[in-house]
Amino acid sequence: MSETNPYAPPKVAEPESASLRYWQCYGARVMARNGAMLPKVDLETGVFEAEMTAVARTYQIASVSRLMTVGPLIAMYLIVRNVYHIAGPGLLWGVIGGSAIVNWLIRLRGTTGGTITVWEFREAGRERRRKLRQRWRNGLLFLSLAVMILTAFPAQITNKLNFHGFMFFVSGFGLLVVYTAWAFIDRPTTPSESGGAGWLRIRNVHPEAMVKLRLLEAEELKDNATSEIPYRRKVHTTFYHRYPLRSLLGETRKNPFIVFLIATMKLLRSKRLERDSFDFTEAKEIPEDQAHQNLREKFSSWIMAHPDWSVLLIERLSSPAGDLTVDTAILISSDLAHSLSFHHTWLEQKSTPGTTEFAFLTWVTNQRLICTTHMHLLPINRPNVDTVRVRGSEEMVFSAHLHRCTAMEIDPAPSRAVLRERFQREKAELADLLESRGLRGPNRVAGS
Repeated sequence: MSETNPYAPPKVAEPESASLRYWQCYGARVMARNGAMLPKVDLETGVFEAEMTAVARTYQIASVSRLMTVGPLIAMYLIVRNVYHIAGPGLLWGVIGGSAIVNWLIRLRGTTGGTITVWEFREAGRERRRKLRQRWRNGLLFLSLAVMILTAFPAQITNKLNFHGFMFFVSGFGLLVVYTAWAFIDRPTTPSESGGAGWLRIRNVHPEAMVKLRLLEAEELKDNATSEIPYRRKVHTTFYHRYPLRSLLGETRKNPFIVFLIATMKLLRSKRLERDSFDFTEAKEIPEDQAHQNLREKFSSWIMAHPDWSVLLIERLSSPAGDLTVDTAILISSDLAHSLSFHHTWLEQKSTPGTTEFAFLTWVTNQRLICTTHMHLLPINRPNVDTVRVRGSEEMVFSAHLHRCTAMEIDPAPSRAVLRERFQREKAELADLLESRGLRGPNRVAGS
């Protein structure tokens, strides 16, 4: 950056495809990898302190594969029309509907290979106005196409177009021209283009936004420079399409559309149900006041009802893309015999509070672990872990957990440090088991 001009872009090269970060500043541009979550800075206005809302920026790379999905449908239309002499609106709408279904399935499968999606933040008020204009434009587009198609059908059947039909067709075409001009005028001031190898290049970023992004980037680089091995965090791929459907649905299982959507993605083994995750060893311990508000309310309520319990540790694990965060709080009884583990997960781009899951754990003799949880169980067998699902509140699950432990000899940890080691060993064993069952991939260096 120039010393005399704070907005001057640094002279640097384009990022390599094997870069270990999900977004980077390059000149007056921002480079972001597919799936990245950008900081809360409006790229078009430079605002970062106002109310912000997350927006998906999607870029579709032109490819021959997309044309090949439409080609067979066009060929089918021509064969049916010319060989079997079947024409009329039904055939055309059938082809249009078939094309839409095929493209929808391809998008659900997530294998087009030409779509890059990046999450960015914009001013909430400005985004609401933009969406309102977009709805008006979509209505205008639908009206123009409807007028032209309904005008063309009689002409196709009678092989002639009268004056009134011609005027309707021209009117529909005029509305389409208005829609195109409106969309061009209202286009984003920060255009996107492919940066190659899964990167998206965002141009014409507001100077104030670039200043803020460079400051955030410098802080991140400074934090990583103090670590023992900068930018060499362990990452693995989780294959959620191999998980049971009930585990994926969670609280949304009562929504039939969500059930159908996720079931279809699971059946197609969709790439959208695969995501990179940091290894559990990358979690960072945080103070209580920095934990998610919903998680604080959960463990504070439990400690208030059970004063002899205390917090063992609270840690946070974000996703490599920065869009998903998991906060974990482990509470322990005074005799170090029983533990309560809370896991709160939320998406940064959503305004929803997220979901909280919990489980009670008690170690017994012979290094066996008794676990009672309200969560759906994974289809894995662990000889040294006895897990049972019990529906209900924390108090109800805890009562069932104590009842299960009455016939066993409890092995309380001699100290808090030993209990921490037990939890770390339990996480490592679970990670190895998930990898052996194919529910997740092996660890690799971030960015590789």
